[in-house]
Amino acid sequence: MPTRRVQLTGKETFTLSLPKSWAVKNGVSPGSELRIDEEKDGSLRVGLPALSKPSEEAVIRLDSVSSHEALQRLIIAKYLNGFDVIRVSYHGRMPQAYRQAARLQAGMLEGLEVVEEKDNELVFQDFLSKESVSIQRMLRRADAIASSMHRDSVEALVSGDPSLSARVARQEDEVDRVRHLITRQLNFALNSSTLMGALGLTATDCLDFHIVAENVEEIADSALEISQFSRKGRHASSQSAGFARQVTAEVSALHADAIKAFFGGGFALADSVVSRQAKLGRRTHARENEFISSGEKPQWLTTFTSESLKIAGYAAEIAKVVIDRGT
Repeated sequence: MPTRRVQLTGKETFTLSLPKSWAVKNGVSPGSELRIDEEKDGSLRVGLPALSKPSEEAVIRLDSVSSHEALQRLIIAKYLNGFDVIRVSYHGRMPQAYRQAARLQAGMLEGLEVVEEKDNELVFQDFLSKESVSIQRMLRRADAIASSMHRDSVEALVSGDPSLSARVARQEDEVDRVRHLITRQLNFALNSSTLMGALGLTATDCLDFHIVAENVEEIADSALEISQFSRKGRHASSQSAGFARQVTAEVSALHADAIKAFFGGGFALADSVVSRQAKLGRRTHARENEFISSGEKPQWLTTFTSESLKIAGYAAEIAKVVIDRGT
């Protein structure tokens, strides 16, 4: 990498020249303002202060799309890759089923709204400001929803209340919405050192947030699986309800401590989560066997135990992110 010599201007001012090719490419001229950020290692990062840029547009042509599901996956992909405008077009009048599928998927992506609609075209635009979306705040939001889903799923299971199960399903959609927003924002940050600096992140931070967000989404998915058994409307016995609630309390405590460790609780707390998770698995299987030997084995028992221990495992994975930091 080329180096440049620092010069002294006057008696107190150090100056450093900028590469002309970079200045021309980025429209920098005498009088332009640049942003200077100090990295953790003491180095300086120089960038443009303005984070805004012309809208980037993605075009999806339905003629080459095989199904409604494929269309929805394409819309998600364009959104995650940072396109501000997503245009869905067709050579003739757009089939209603595809139009509805596109609208449904866009409605599940934060900030994406319909701005133009014609017989052969739908145009969506992202109205969120990249600089205003806090990844930390979004992750806390997703985690709070996933935690609520876990509690509600077990109450749905033991009470046989299908309305609670329906609530968990709606919350799972919200977790997906926030998870997609986090991924989109992380992609932006990784592709713009200026934005990364503005958000107070490093590349390592981005990787950590990605891992944690992925595990939070998995927790929500497991909660959804647990809630499905309530659709039959059957109440659990007092013994089975007690088992479910006891296991859930322990798993929830692991989850809460893992998130607390990630947001500043430190190595010791994270290490305790990993240790407790291993012991919890053995203890839960032992209690499950005792429960079965008593003569009662509800249909949901195997799935409940499996998904509960998965949630504990996801909590441990979050804690390992903190442990790997070594602080």
